[in-house]
Amino acid sequence: MKAMTIFNHEQFGNIRTLTDEQGETWFVAKDVTDALGFLSAKDGIRGLDDDEKGGRIVPTPGGEQKVSMINESGLYSCILKSRKAQAKKFKRWVTREVLPSIRKQGQYVMTGVTPNVGSPAESGIHPAKALEVVTDYFQLATQNLPNLSESSKQALMATLTEEVVGIRCLPLPKVEERFWTASELAAEFCISPQRLGKTANQNGMKCDEYGEFRISKSRHSDKQVEQFFYNSKGRTTLARLLGCDLDDAAA
Repeated sequence: MKAMTIFNHEQFGNIRTLTDEQGETWFVAKDVTDALGFLSAKDGIRGLDDDEKGGRIVPTPGGEQKVSMINESGLYSCILKSRKAQAKKFKRWVTREVLPSIRKQGQYVMTGVTPNVGSPAESGIHPAKALEVVTDYFQLATQNLPNLSESSKQALMATLTEEVVGIRCLPLPKVEERFWTASELAAEFCISPQRLGKTANQNGMKCDEYGEFRISKSRHSDKQVEQFFYNSKGRTTLARLLGCDLDDAAA
């Protein structure tokens, strides 16, 4: 195990790393999870695979201690789990400055400028590891959100690969048809979203004929949930069932 290297960023603080005999970089879990806004290191690394985390002896102000650490794959998993706005900036800093510096120079040199890197190789990312994380996260998301439409699944995979790997292996789906949320239609019909949702459920309207499920953010937390979006037929059908006049300009 090589000596510890400490990287500093004015926003994220110190990130301590070690490189093992196989050349794999390990990050002190608490440093990463603090930077990503988790309540604790335990919370941040919960759910990571055994080969993505482990304990290492590192020097601390109180002497050598065993601390939790995560490897590069674990780092990407933590970034994907974070709901903080700074997660994307943190990923850019680590993958475009820290990791390339470790691999090319064996140390980190603060330049104050984020290089414009266009490929995974140039950014220091291991594409195979990153794609594995993307695939695992995609499978987990689609298992927990089984009703997602095919276009939403395609958008999810395209976004994940572009964010984590740095390439777009799938194009974002082209949306030609207009869709409305329950809240948007309820506002148009001057009724409550609860009444609209009840009417849709009673008539079995949450299906492909009347719209599609997409990933959305819960109103009460950072949790990702399925949300049904109504298409034009869904909007027209709901208006008829509710006895509401349509605003033709919104069609």
